[in-house]
Amino acid sequence: LEAHHPASVTTDRVVAAVDEELDRLATDGIGADELTRVTARLRSHLLQAGDNVLQRALRVASYEQQRGRPELTHELPDLLEQVTAEQVAAAAGTLRPDVRARLDLIAGAA
Repeated sequence: LEAHHPASVTTDRVVAAVDEELDRLATDGIGADELTRVTARLRSHLLQAGDNVLQRALRVASYEQQRGRPELTHELPDLLEQVTAEQVAAAAGTLRPDVRARLDLIAGAA
C-alpha cells in the first residue's frame, strides 16, 4: 500500500484508517456492488496505463523480474474479474499489523 497525504494528517492516522478498512473487509466481507465497482476501476486503470509505452514497458519488465511472466501485463485486467468476495476477505485478513512491515517516507525530513 502506498499513501500520499497532507502534512496535517499523521501517518499513524492513515495507517489506523487502513487497518479499520482491512478489519471491516476481513470480518464483514465486501458487497457484490462494491467488488464490481472496485474491479472495474482497477481494470480501467490497468488498461489506461497500458496506453503509455513507457508504463507498459516498465510493467512488462516488473512482471518478468518478479514473476517470470511478462504476459501478465495483458492478462491481469481480465484476471481481476475473477476475484471473489471470499478472496478479498481472506487477503484482508492476512494484512494485519503484526505480520507486515511499515516504512514512512517523510518529504523534506532529514
